[in-house]
Amino acid sequence: IIPLIRRCCNNFGTFGELYWDGLVFKTLEPKKPLISLGSYLVNLTYSPRFGCKSPYTKFNGLVPLVCGVPGHEGIRIHVGNYETDTNGCILVGMSTDNTILFESRKAYVELMTRIQARRHYNPNTFYVLKVTEKYE
Repeated sequence: IIPLIRRCCNNFGTFGELYWDGLVFKTLEPKKPLISLGSYLVNLTYSPRFGCKSPYTKFNGLVPLVCGVPGHEGIRIHVGNYETDTNGCILVGMSTDNTILFESRKAYVELMTRIQARRHYNPNTFYVLKVTEKYE
């Protein structure tokens, strides 16, 4: 299970934390997130939009896809700094001031390196994103 806890919603978006493999990544979603609270299967699939760009090429164009979101398709976890970069997706970063994400590329590489390492040892591994809220 990959916990995503939303912590702050303001004019710049919805900020939270994603916990994975002992690390805490900062997240940014739209002001009105498209992903309802709950649990969702996450698949690694090739992204036609991102796959041929850096840093995604390092992972053969595979980008986490959040599946089963009611009324929405194509929600991914990817690189970006501002709410305008989300397009409904989840952006990851190393830190935030609750207006912008910082070091998003670094966070994405850290996250995907760990996901790929687990898949290397067990190719049948699947992931579940659990979205909750705990606003501060």
